[in-house]
Amino acid sequence: MKFNEMIEGIMPLVREGDKSIPFILSRINSEWEINYVNINTNADNALNFLRESDPYAVMFTGDDFGKGSFPHVYDRIVNERLRSEYENADFPNIDLAELGALINMIEENVGEFTQEETDYLMMYDRPLAALYDMNKISLVSRNPDEDYNYAQTGAFFTAIGDEIHDKLYNFKKQEIPAGLEGSEKPDKRNIEGYEEKICLQIAGKFVIIAENPEAADPYLVVNIRRDNPLGLEERYDGAVTADYVEAMREFVTRVDGFVGQLETERRESGLPFQTMTATDCIPDSYKGDYEGKLVIIKPEILAPEYRSAEHQLAICTGGFGANAEARGRAVFVKNLFSGKESGYDRTQIAGVANPSKLPNWAVDKLLEHQNKNELSVGSDVIPQADKKSPEKPKKPATLEEKLNKAKKKAAEQDTAKKDERGDKPKKHEERE
Repeated sequence: MKFNEMIEGIMPLVREGDKSIPFILSRINSEWEINYVNINTNADNALNFLRESDPYAVMFTGDDFGKGSFPHVYDRIVNERLRSEYENADFPNIDLAELGALINMIEENVGEFTQEETDYLMMYDRPLAALYDMNKISLVSRNPDEDYNYAQTGAFFTAIGDEIHDKLYNFKKQEIPAGLEGSEKPDKRNIEGYEEKICLQIAGKFVIIAENPEAADPYLVVNIRRDNPLGLEERYDGAVTADYVEAMREFVTRVDGFVGQLETERRESGLPFQTMTATDCIPDSYKGDYEGKLVIIKPEILAPEYRSAEHQLAICTGGFGANAEARGRAVFVKNLFSGKESGYDRTQIAGVANPSKLPNWAVDKLLEHQNKNELSVGSDVIPQADKKSPEKPKKPATLEEKLNKAKKKAAEQDTAKKDERGDKPKKHEERE
């Protein structure tokens, strides 16, 4: 599971302050795991056993966090993980003074990382080593009373943040139509010595032909996807050949397969192609909070074939960027149509969808999810006209009610007839 999913998994114990169930957080085979310690098992023995697979595993109980919030728990675990790596890992050919200053600085300022940056770092088995390699700023202080150079704190987080952001979005320019970012050309990929020559984006993936003239098979055809929460590139189905025509045929075949996939998806969805923009949002909603609301993903950050409502409408499920005042930018969403979960930068969200401008299928989908209790959606995302409850059938009238109704009707008819005749009172009535 992902790092933030793991923390969500332990939050019930944290909120209850439960100290009876120790749990060990570890990273094994590039996945985070929660291991609850059986009441009959020695917790220290369990930790030592798991550290054979993950030397930096850490153990807690719910009581260790003082019923803290998600961000508090999140940052505490990051600190404990980095401290465990610092104390248990080997750091050959490293400046130990700089490493000590680095761990001290992070422990006091871990909240300065955005959630996006922390999630990226926690994808490493050794995030402290990764941070050390990224850092180009000396943190050792000449002041003996300082554990690190306090004056460099801001510069450190700015530099690390910029580098991580570049790693996550270094190919973003290739998705933006020419002319929107000046004349700057996107960098060519170098894939294990093969330089990119042709790149086509289709069906949310890239199909690439790359060349290495010095290789025995100089042409490489490979697919790239970036559908993980952090947008990291993953290469798959690579094939090399010495024949350029064969490479081009493979390239065209792959592109044709993805086009067919898109046509099938559109045919099966039965939905019209409808692009939504900021004009379909509640005015100024981009300045507010997103969690629990239906948001619109900006079309320009999606591939051209996905710039349609069924790919843009999503329910925000959390992330530091969901709060307008938070320090983070990551926004996690669940696609309204497909249910697929993904993450975006806050700047990639156009705003909260205007209920009056939703397509009919989106209103039906919201009601469907709510009726099945599959999603908790704010009432403000569903048009009022579509939220009317069906009228309850009236109970049949009793015999007494029918008789009273008949008497009332007869009295009303008798009064109406008197008014029509203009009846005058009798003489004895006048004398009285």
